[in-house]
Amino acid sequence: MMNMSLLKVLCIGIAMSLPGVAYEPLYVDVMDGAQSTGKIATETTYRGTLIAISGDIRSILGPQGKSIAVSANGEAIAVIYGDPTGDPSNYMEVMIAYSIDFGATWTTYGPLSGFLRRIYPGVDGSPNFDTNPGELYFVWQESTMGYTTGAIRVLIEENVPAAPSFSSPVILPHSDSLCYWFPSIAVSPDDPYRVIVTAWSYLNYGNLGVYCWVGTDCGYIWSDTILMIDSIDANGAPGHIRWGSGDYIFYTYQDLYDWHGTPVIYPYYVESTDGGWTWSQPAAMPEVPLLDPLNAQFWWHEMDCEVINDEPWVVHNDINQYPDSGGFWIFHAEGSPGDWSWEIFNIDELGACSTYFRDTLFYCSPRQYPSVAYDPVSNTLLVAYLADFLKMYGTDTLYAGPHIGGIYSVDNGSTWTVSAPLSETHGAGGSWVNWNGTEVAHRLVNINGTVYSIAVWIMDVTFNTYFEKGIVRPFVPLGIDEHSNSVVCAHLHTAPTISRDKCAIRFSLSAPTIVVIDLYDATGRFMKKVFDGICAADMHELDIGLSDIPPGIYFVRLQAGEHTDMTKIIVAR
Repeated sequence: MMNMSLLKVLCIGIAMSLPGVAYEPLYVDVMDGAQSTGKIATETTYRGTLIAISGDIRSILGPQGKSIAVSANGEAIAVIYGDPTGDPSNYMEVMIAYSIDFGATWTTYGPLSGFLRRIYPGVDGSPNFDTNPGELYFVWQESTMGYTTGAIRVLIEENVPAAPSFSSPVILPHSDSLCYWFPSIAVSPDDPYRVIVTAWSYLNYGNLGVYCWVGTDCGYIWSDTILMIDSIDANGAPGHIRWGSGDYIFYTYQDLYDWHGTPVIYPYYVESTDGGWTWSQPAAMPEVPLLDPLNAQFWWHEMDCEVINDEPWVVHNDINQYPDSGGFWIFHAEGSPGDWSWEIFNIDELGACSTYFRDTLFYCSPRQYPSVAYDPVSNTLLVAYLADFLKMYGTDTLYAGPHIGGIYSVDNGSTWTVSAPLSETHGAGGSWVNWNGTEVAHRLVNINGTVYSIAVWIMDVTFNTYFEKGIVRPFVPLGIDEHSNSVVCAHLHTAPTISRDKCAIRFSLSAPTIVVIDLYDATGRFMKKVFDGICAADMHELDIGLSDIPPGIYFVRLQAGEHTDMTKIIVAR
């Protein structure tokens, strides 16, 4: 059992297929009133863009946690979802939507299936799928009415999104034999032709075991079923899989656990160090406080994981503990496979905000549907989720209700910052009040030093699927009057101007504001983020480490509110 004194509750600081089968687009939705004439301005957020009307939140939501893929430059985006066919709570067909202009416009392809009751879709690929054919993979479950089957299909993108050409969907070997459900997919970051799919043998003639299939040739030929977990409790849930470097793969799920004499459904994990061919024995996550263990319920849509710098990061939410706090957790492992040391963060506390500044109220509270993503350029780790937001300026409500929210860290979890809303609100909720499906931040995209959260979610009485591109930045004002007419003045200096390993940045602010400091080379290419946070009206100083960049001329750019300043430094060895 973990010593709970180590619990971190931190203050808020910040099978072979036939290639070449193409599908013509059914329709093109043009957003924001006009067809794009080329690449859009990358700083545009494109929040609240309608992609399609969906049949059910499970048309995007499932244990795989990833129904959206984004290229490294943020230009190409792929979404898999279920299109309604009559009764939106029942039949749906598999559809794929692409944007190749940062989310401004969307082209939809399909249907890629017949009428299905459940699909639980997923997508994963290499960061370069927009230019490299065959490096983007879609997966879904084919469950008909009555849940009499659960065959798992994989579709391979054989061309780039600008000229898509899909493979014929592959049925994974024997995936129709044990009523497999809840597929999850992950692609190796080192080899985009290595891919793994998992599924849970559930309902009807299932045996409650978790199995996987491994593909090593771009997904055209697959292994037979590989047993990962003998059985998980019928009240438990299959989970998410992510591929780290080399042959390391991590999988988290939920199973029955004896919590001090009370049986509860609780987070577990297994891992593979040989590319998915063999798996470790199941291990429970370290214990966390449960305020109501008799009613604890970690569900299939309440978890996600990533492997970041070869360390697992896991998020789980016990929806029956909300809103009493104590049910929303981040687990971070340090060490090596089989010998992890875990630290734990309480999202309920880190993500909550209720504060007045002058006549403006800032409020937010985490709810459910967690996701985790990482941007290596800025070292930003975002845990995103459905959150309740309220911001009132005097008697005016600027925004209120459920949004995509989150907390983020730029120092590996030492400090966390509440993010401003990452979406529009899109109404008060559908017929399932707490089942407004969010699919958040499959990838964080860094464009010219700005970190964007790329998301798709269903949030409306009509179950519309919306695309959201929100900027990851602070929400808690900490002394910022966002409605002040005063101009923030900043004066930036560096010392020394010629340096070997580091230099100091000094700047003064005439008013409190959000400050972003970035480093660029002489050609204007973004090198790294130096600082992104809130600063008071005062003189400030911080160091820039320069040992990791080559000699040359560089520019330091400071953005403070609407004010911009820049200065030059020279790195000499």
